[in-house]
Amino acid sequence: MSSLATSASSDILAAVCLGRGVTPSIGLAFVNVTIGEATLSQINDNQMYVKTTNKLQIMAPSQILLQTSECPPAEPGAIYGLIQEMMADTCNIIPIDRRYWSEKDGLDHIRNLAFEDEAKAIQVAIHGKFYATCAFAAVSERLVDPSVDSSSIF
Repeated sequence: MSSLATSASSDILAAVCLGRGVTPSIGLAFVNVTIGEATLSQINDNQMYVKTTNKLQIMAPSQILLQTSECPPAEPGAIYGLIQEMMADTCNIIPIDRRYWSEKDGLDHIRNLAFEDEAKAIQVAIHGKFYATCAFAAVSERLVDPSVDSSSIF
């Protein structure tokens, strides 16, 4: 790992939102809290999640949010195992309840956080990127309320 990735990693929060299917769509959201920059991606990946894990390793987040259904105590999903294997020394996996992964909330956060003159263009660019928008909703909720995690389930 490069020293650049290591030094910046403590400031990056990521979320991974998984679609289902033979060729799953994966939504990724990264927020660099130091500079206030968000990067959203939606990719089609294979069941080995090569593109997803590559992107995660490049961005080197300190925390990765996953839906609780992908993490223990439930049967861990493949993505959980891959992240744990590849990045356990550099980041924490935080399970987040499904209710925080909402497209509507993600769009609301974009409207509220983006510069006014850029919000419309961002909304056009993100249109149809359901999983990326849901991932951004989870990251945003975690930033607004750091206690948001699986322990906040009723």
